[in-house]
Amino acid sequence: MNKTHIKRYSCKTCGKNFTDFTGTIFSNKKLPLGDMFYIILNLDKKSIKRLADESGHKWDSVYRLAQEFRECLVDEAKDPVLSGEIEFDEMYQSAGTKGLKKTSGN
Repeated sequence: MNKTHIKRYSCKTCGKNFTDFTGTIFSNKKLPLGDMFYIILNLDKKSIKRLADESGHKWDSVYRLAQEFRECLVDEAKDPVLSGEIEFDEMYQSAGTKGLKKTSGN
């Protein structure tokens, strides 16, 4: 995929430069943004090797991106922040078939 120009901004107070992707898993990556989106959107459907082959990138680059994305998901799931009015319903979960009589197949 084609590389796109990423706009840089400068802080008026401290003079540091940053982009829209600073502080995200997309910052400081050599992979084009479109390729990163494609890889992340297909992680649950395709293998790392297949994604690397299709995108034309090295296996380890695709693997690293996938690992960073998964780590972000885990970090977000650790301490969910709920606010406002929250509703939930009860949930039934089967604990298996222990205690049920087996029916004979004869």
